[in-house]
Amino acid sequence: MLSDGLLEIHSMKTAFQLSAFLVLCVANIAVSAEKFSLRPHWETGKVYTLENDTQMTMAVPGLGQASGAGNETKIQQTMTVTVKPEAATGNKLAEIKFASIKADMAMMGAKMTYDSTDPSKSAPFLQQSFGAMVNKSFTMVFDKEDKFLEARGLDTLNEGTPLGKAKAMSGKQMAEMFRKSFEMSLPKEPIAAGESWDFEEKIEMGPVGSIGIKVKGKFDSVVEREGRKQAKLQLEGVFSSPEAADGKKQMVQFGAGSKFTGEIYFDLDRRVASFSETHSDLKLGVGGQEMPLKQTTSNKVVSIEDIK
Repeated sequence: MLSDGLLEIHSMKTAFQLSAFLVLCVANIAVSAEKFSLRPHWETGKVYTLENDTQMTMAVPGLGQASGAGNETKIQQTMTVTVKPEAATGNKLAEIKFASIKADMAMMGAKMTYDSTDPSKSAPFLQQSFGAMVNKSFTMVFDKEDKFLEARGLDTLNEGTPLGKAKAMSGKQMAEMFRKSFEMSLPKEPIAAGESWDFEEKIEMGPVGSIGIKVKGKFDSVVEREGRKQAKLQLEGVFSSPEAADGKKQMVQFGAGSKFTGEIYFDLDRRVASFSETHSDLKLGVGGQEMPLKQTTSNKVVSIEDIK
């Protein structure tokens, strides 16, 4: 049996160990609960070079899918975002320019290509649809806190170039889609690793119509990628075709089971999504026929440099 003195020492030692353990637990909880703002930031005086790669395979009824026939498309787009301050307001002016486009397509058994460095070798309709974008630009205006205010210079974009009996996206739709591609998949509020968020969005896609998107996102972890501290985010979502106000059906309908998964790496120092990749499995309804489409899209920041 312990003497009173030894018992007191033992009790003090136990209390100290318990206190140390509790301090360690609280510290670990504080670290794990650290919240990060994952909203995109555009730094004035910088030029961002971005690259988008898209691969699509669509099964077309009647073309013998067992032999792999169908429509296959690969498109690579390079864009620059040049960010300058607006002296009168202190806002940021981000000029988005479509620098180059390359495409390889197999459509209805015919192979076609487009290269913006030599468009004359392409079919006229490709020169029309892709050429209307190359070297065109518009400006997005953000305040000091990176809140989007407005888009300018949309009249320089392709305003509804005919595509058969339909029209391409307007400049306003194109600018809105570009902005949402950077913002909508990211949590609007600060978030900690392990937490999740949900969002719904609607995008206007010209002749395709409206696309409804419902997504669940998760902040998986903080990782080291390409020598930089980055937030790894995971996404799962479904597509739908919202009902039009006039009750008419859209040209393209998204059937049940149209879904996608994605992964985003957000650079915590530069506050920009440095890389993202999504895999979509779509059940498209076109003209009363179902045309399954599989698509993989990746976006990456190629470089961030000072304006020369």
